[in-house]
Amino acid sequence: MEDEISLGRVAADVVVQARELPGVKGVLLVGSAATRTTTRNSDYDFLVMIDDNVTWPMPFRDGGRRAWIDEDGRQVEVAFSTIGRFRRRSTEEEAEGSCLRRSGVAKSRVLWAADEAPEALVAESQAIVEAGPAPMERQDVLWECYDLWNQLKDIEDRLTDRRVVQILSGPTFAQFVRFFFRLECRWQPRPRDTIKAVAEVDRGYHALCVEFLDAGSGQARYDALERMASYLSGRFGLTFETGYTSSR
Repeated sequence: MEDEISLGRVAADVVVQARELPGVKGVLLVGSAATRTTTRNSDYDFLVMIDDNVTWPMPFRDGGRRAWIDEDGRQVEVAFSTIGRFRRRSTEEEAEGSCLRRSGVAKSRVLWAADEAPEALVAESQAIVEAGPAPMERQDVLWECYDLWNQLKDIEDRLTDRRVVQILSGPTFAQFVRFFFRLECRWQPRPRDTIKAVAEVDRGYHALCVEFLDAGSGQARYDALERMASYLSGRFGLTFETGYTSSR
């Protein structure tokens, strides 16, 4: 109850300040506060949507942020973006299999709107999130297999140096997980939700992820990555190899 009172007070102040600025189309509450899943360390996050065609009086316009600590000790963050920029950046993310911006708006609460544009953006974002990402083009799949094959070879060449293997294997593991979600035509989860999301999709691949994360040596990490590649090969008919020719 205290959190709701605190959030209501902060939200009212953000709306009042935003409405004094020219060209503001709406104020959205986003993040955990919008979904009522805040924890002790959660921020109150707001998104101020701006008309693309107005003169903006502040030092920043697209992608600008303001942050402060409210009187209850909670961090407050206000992001600013024109609607056009939001769509452009979201499209770039979606091409990489991510929809974090869209997901945030899809789950947002419109606190104030000058017209129908904010609600329309929310509905548009909900539809995109629900539809899921487009399948990877074959050329992109081939490149990903080639790139991961090379990374595995780099790790294999340095198995005698545990620290180097730790540095190299972490990003390779993350790329294997991203590749898995793209092949499954599912949006990339937030990093903190990744392992849980893998388990919900494929228990076999999840077991290999856990094997990598629990590995106690460089060799064990490399072996887990090799098994991840083999698993994807069998599930999706892939070949991880050195040969690659671009058709673009």
